[in-house]
Amino acid sequence: MIDLPPANLDAERAVLGAALITREAARWLANNLEARHFYADRHRNVFKAIVSLVADNEIVDFSSVSDRMGTVSLADFGGRKAVMDLTSAVATADAVEYNGREVLRNFYDREMINLSIIVAQSTRAQDAEARDKALEKMREISRSRDGVGSGHVVTFDQAIEAAISEFDRGPGHLIPTGIEAIDRIITGLDDGDLMVVAGRPGAGKTVTGLNMGVNMAAAGKRVAFFSGEMKAAQIINRVLSAQSGVDHWRLRARKFEAGQVRKILDGVEPLRGIPLAFFDKSRPNLRDIASFSDSYKADVVIVDYLTQCDLPKAEAYRLRVAEFMTRLKALGRDTNRRTILMAQLNRLTDREPDRRPVLSDLSESGSIEQCVDFALFIYQAQEEKNKEDSMAEFIIAKGRGTAVGVAEVAWHRPTMRLGNRVPGPSAAQTEPVRDFKLASAGEESDGLEF
Repeated sequence: MIDLPPANLDAERAVLGAALITREAARWLANNLEARHFYADRHRNVFKAIVSLVADNEIVDFSSVSDRMGTVSLADFGGRKAVMDLTSAVATADAVEYNGREVLRNFYDREMINLSIIVAQSTRAQDAEARDKALEKMREISRSRDGVGSGHVVTFDQAIEAAISEFDRGPGHLIPTGIEAIDRIITGLDDGDLMVVAGRPGAGKTVTGLNMGVNMAAAGKRVAFFSGEMKAAQIINRVLSAQSGVDHWRLRARKFEAGQVRKILDGVEPLRGIPLAFFDKSRPNLRDIASFSDSYKADVVIVDYLTQCDLPKAEAYRLRVAEFMTRLKALGRDTNRRTILMAQLNRLTDREPDRRPVLSDLSESGSIEQCVDFALFIYQAQEEKNKEDSMAEFIIAKGRGTAVGVAEVAWHRPTMRLGNRVPGPSAAQTEPVRDFKLASAGEESDGLEF
């Protein structure tokens, strides 16, 4: 009979202590272990503080970890001295992998015991599904328990089987942006896809992201919207204007003609209850994005926009952008979330206002270009910019595994409405797509092909 679950508290203390000694040990800890692997709740709290500091590229030591833990968690652990004492639990940080594997081995043992209980108690026919899931989980643990990270190894045959099994899903895993002309080119966003939508100030980046977010939420997908520039109430005015056809300036100035308030209320009524939530904080960082997206169980994350985010610390701005992009892409890949990021085009495009942007016009283009699956540029010809009813070009300059080309979308400036539902007799009622070309096999679509 088992009185206590398998656990090695000394190993847990040692691996945490190692992370307080060297940056390399802290990174190894953050990359290879999770909070659930620790048996003691107090150790989980220390682990979370360390991972948070690593994510922010901050120094990890007993002082910074104590500060990051917060008053309650720190008191439960025994105070700052108890955190400092962790370093005495290990003579050298070189043993971090050994102790980490010991922590993981005990976690797997606890999991196997719990799963064995489920199997043993699944005696009724209706318990068959629970038993089968438990047995499959036990097989997964058996394959991965021999080494930290070995569970990420996939053989060629396993990859083939996984790819073939996806065929049965059909296209339902793709999430359309809801802007029809764009979706006809890219077909939709797949698990882990990262899309950047770029333009100069005033080009319509926020409007585009908001349109996509509302469309996806109206289709039943949970959307988390991060805006470091405007408050949620300011952003939502754009939705109210687009849905009602009442000019945006009237909502901003609160100057309405007779019947317009009722028109706004009636226009937004069909959208009430859609699963779209705003993270209303200036300069959100990666931890904010990860935490809120997790708690909201988001399917889609929209970040408006790159330079309004609190970027990781680094010596040069390009390195900060590179670190942010790499981790944002990894976050989406690990959680199967689709991510849409708004970004600026560099000022060189202002010198040639009628030149259509290309990938090299992205600010810090190298680090952004290599991380994204889709790159969309918003462009309007000079003669279109001052029209109330105009056409905006969405240049799909990069599409990983899809076509590239240009989608022309109706743009009604007074109501900030994108799409073919533009009020007024002069509005264009179609969303044409220019000729586009699919990249050749083994070739990535990273430039315009008309």
